[in-house]
Amino acid sequence: MKKNFILPFLFVSFIGLTQTMHKQVDALRTVSEPKIDGYLEPRIWTETHKAIGWTQKNPINGLPERKNQKSEVQFLFNDKSLFVGAQFYDSNPDSILTEYSLRDETNKNCDWFGIWISPYNDAQNNFMFAITAAGVQLDARSTGEDFDFNWDAVWSSEVKINEIGWSVELEIPYSALRIPNTQSQEWGINMTREIRRTREQYTWNPIDISISNESSQSGILNGITSIDPPLRLSIMPYLSSYLDFFESDKTNQTNGGLDLKYGINESFTLDMTLVPDFGQTVFDDQILNVGPFEIQFNENRSFFTEGTELFNKGKLFYSRRIGDRPKGVVLLSENEILKESPTNVQLINASKISGRNSKGLGIGIFNGLTNDTYALIEDTMTGNSRNELIEPMSNYNVLVLDKVLKNNSFITFTNTNVRREGQKNDANVEKLQIQIGTKENSYRLYGDIAFSHTYDLESRSDGFASQLFIEKSSGNFRFLTEQSIESKSFNINDLGFNYNNNELNHSVELSYNIFTPIGKLRKAKFEFGLSNNMLCQPNLFTSRIIYSAFRLHNTNFFSSGINFEHSIGKSYDYFEARTNDLENVFSYGPSLDLYWWNSSDYRKRFAGDLGFGYEANEQFSSKAYQIRWSPRFRVNNHMFMTYVISYKNELNNVGRAFDSNYNNLEDNQENILFSKRDRRTITNVFKASYVINNKISFNLKLRHYWSTLTHKNFFGLDNGNLTYNDFSVNDTDGNPQYDINYNTWNIDLNCIWRFAPGSEMNLQWKNSISSIGNNAQLNPQENFQLLFDESQGNSLSLRLVYFLDYQYLKRLKPRDNLK
Repeated sequence: MKKNFILPFLFVSFIGLTQTMHKQVDALRTVSEPKIDGYLEPRIWTETHKAIGWTQKNPINGLPERKNQKSEVQFLFNDKSLFVGAQFYDSNPDSILTEYSLRDETNKNCDWFGIWISPYNDAQNNFMFAITAAGVQLDARSTGEDFDFNWDAVWSSEVKINEIGWSVELEIPYSALRIPNTQSQEWGINMTREIRRTREQYTWNPIDISISNESSQSGILNGITSIDPPLRLSIMPYLSSYLDFFESDKTNQTNGGLDLKYGINESFTLDMTLVPDFGQTVFDDQILNVGPFEIQFNENRSFFTEGTELFNKGKLFYSRRIGDRPKGVVLLSENEILKESPTNVQLINASKISGRNSKGLGIGIFNGLTNDTYALIEDTMTGNSRNELIEPMSNYNVLVLDKVLKNNSFITFTNTNVRREGQKNDANVEKLQIQIGTKENSYRLYGDIAFSHTYDLESRSDGFASQLFIEKSSGNFRFLTEQSIESKSFNINDLGFNYNNNELNHSVELSYNIFTPIGKLRKAKFEFGLSNNMLCQPNLFTSRIIYSAFRLHNTNFFSSGINFEHSIGKSYDYFEARTNDLENVFSYGPSLDLYWWNSSDYRKRFAGDLGFGYEANEQFSSKAYQIRWSPRFRVNNHMFMTYVISYKNELNNVGRAFDSNYNNLEDNQENILFSKRDRRTITNVFKASYVINNKISFNLKLRHYWSTLTHKNFFGLDNGNLTYNDFSVNDTDGNPQYDINYNTWNIDLNCIWRFAPGSEMNLQWKNSISSIGNNAQLNPQENFQLLFDESQGNSLSLRLVYFLDYQYLKRLKPRDNLK
């Protein structure tokens, strides 16, 4: 009994020490620059200090590394770079997993090593450089617990599998970092190693996973002295060529431009894109949207995804607004037709300045400029044509000031501004955020307040929003209590994204976490929450929701969980009617939403995920059944495939049937039409990648989305309740006239050759088809035939990007004259 008590006590005591343990290691200046080939040359690496004594992070947090699996990392530096050499011992080198992957692709079947560097040692902002045992690079910027894998640096690496394990060499140029201008550097640093076949992760400085802020648990890298922050100047000129086909039309064009990076000083960097070309971005995952709110799409343009973590901190910046679809409405006179209408606004240029100084002040400035956009209109009688402005020249601006404080605390100010030429609407939003954390990183208090202003020459509208929460963010037991408020006139959607405003929400959430294995249970999380939701103006009740979730992970790396949500009593939706009239509220009884998911061990060649969903609303006899299956198959270390099929069948779904101007219906309460309808949605996504090596890869994505909507009855809306309406579902011949059959088909095929650091050639083929009609009764064969009878768009493009770095060019010496 006494022994059983002492061992857990010692284990817990060790975990407690990790909260304040900060190991240190020194880097050694070198005259002989190591050749980056993965072979740790004894002549260069023998005298260096070693970062040893690693600790298991997962699955058993706090265990020391095994002697036959130990890790050793060494550091060298000179005036331009930090060099990292590592030897990872393995008792079975032949069993080291080496699946190839795309750059920055995580959770693959391979061992990997990563290093986190915080040059200002602020416990919040890090640069991450990682390499897999197959030699594939991953890099990211992180702020707290948020990772940005869209950030790409130019650095060198190589790995070797040897008779005692595998070794790594990295060269990280200072130009890839932001380092303080001081005589002696003291960087926050930590390192991670994963042994994939056992799913064990080890870190050099111990990590207590019950503490939410892992950045505060880093060690220290000393010894780097007398280095000057380098001039960070690089350009990436590009040349692209496109060949597009649509029906019998064929067009081609050639574009050229460049991206520029310039280090204004040791802390701040200017990024610019001149004559940008985003033609090789992948397709959006379009869906049939019958709800009252806009759909938010992912940003796929590299300039707007790379290094934008500072701009996204205030959640006011939705970069898809820049160069989006024109918002203007084309007014046609008699005998006029719309001949041409651009689908996107032309971006002239964009630039951003970002960085953080030695005092912990981060500054971000973004500016983008778009051109006038015109639609071409033709008179069918005279043949004359004219241009009509549908989107004026616009300037988009973002300013961020972010001061890092101790104990995972910060204060951030964000301002966004949109200016449009002429008498079009302008907008301005400002937001202040404050977070205060305790020394032990156990509790944090967060609050923000934001104001929005939209105006034209004749009117102005002001709104505000605020959020406040207190959270216990570490330990087994955690809680969160929160209040959020948005006024009726709060509007950030000129440059941000907000589904809806006019809300006042209160919520409380409790959770319990298991971090150390218990029998077959590896870890677990149990959550329970309650939210009370109201309109802000006027103060009207909308809904009260209880929700819970649990996630279980066993020692065989099978995971399962259930998410449960139930509304209590009646709910009142003031948005579904889409009239901005609070009298047109839509009320409904208690609803249930349940989802059960399962995920198998991804180390297996064949693995996958399986989920089942169920939704119900007794008032309308509404039910929905959903199944999602995602098998994944690793053919070999070079080829990987995954397939996702999702099927959702909604019976007696109820919602607004038409927009207010549909079929000349007037926007008043008598003509607001709701419908009871059945909806069926099937989504198929197939992805395959073939990675020849860490330089050449092929990546394919094929997606087919099919959604049908079949109306049963129409209803009017009277004081929140639905009343029967004799508006006919069918036409005079008895055929459905308002049903919807919507299809999208997209193919993205990319071949990337990274022929030099930072330089690449990208060959891409894109294919797209879409169709919308009112025959929702087609079977799959008939639907496919109808879909492929539509016109197809095909695009074939070749893009060449070359990276030119000033530091590299400066080191080049003129060649001796040939004799």
